[in-house]
Order: sequence, then C-alpha cells, then structure tokens
Amino acid sequence: MAKQTSVFAFRGVNMQCVRIIPADGTSTKTIINAGADDSVIRHLSIVNQVDQQILIDFFLHDGTSPTNLFVVKVPGGAGYDGNNGAFDVFGGGLLSFFRALPLKSGWSLRCALRTAIGTNSVHITAIADEF
Repeated sequence: MAKQTSVFAFRGVNMQCVRIIPADGTSTKTIINAGADDSVIRHLSIVNQVDQQILIDFFLHDGTSPTNLFVVKVPGGAGYDGNNGAFDVFGGGLLSFFRALPLKSGWSLRCALRTAIGTNSVHITAIADEF
C-alpha cells in the first residue's frame, strides 16, 4: 500500500441550491460540483412547493457520463405547506446508508424530475465539506 504524502485539511463549506421550475421539464440540473481536492456532501434537502408528490432521480456525474444513483419520492408541500418539514434525503428510510456522499474532483451530483411540474417550484439544497 502506498504511503500517504498529503495532508487533507478541511478548507471550508460549499453550499449550493438549485431551483427547478415548470419550464425545466425533466431536464437534468447540476446540484453541486466537487472541489479541486474532493468534497463530501453532508446534507441534501428538498423543498417541494408543488401540491402533489414528485419523484426525483439523482445522478453521479464523473465528468464524462451520468450514473443513476438513487430516486426519492418527495411528499407534496414538503417544507412549504407548514405541515410537512423539508425532505431530508439522508435522513433515513431507503437512503439511511447515505450519511455522506463523497465526490472526487471533477465529479458532480445532478438531478432530474421524473415528470414535469405544472406550477410552483422545487428547491434542492446541498452542503458539502471541501478539502
């Protein structure tokens, strides 16, 4: 095994938010890009201003091609209607094994709605540690 010669020092936090509007349809949008020396996504949440539940595909893009990572079902009004909290993607259920998502330099996390929304918007927020 090779000896590690670099010290990985925490450099800061990267916070990104993407807004998906009806005009976006089902096109893929980038949520967050990895930093120059890799990143670790620690938080991923969704606010759904649409009244009905939606399905969102998440893709890991390695700079060349996307790979479908997982799909989440977000309740209608989550984080917006005053009754349901924002949807925590890493908060349990089928994705409980994702407590953090590492991204290599040059990689990104992307998303796309399964079906287009007719009104309002969806907001996805990612917070990552930068190294």
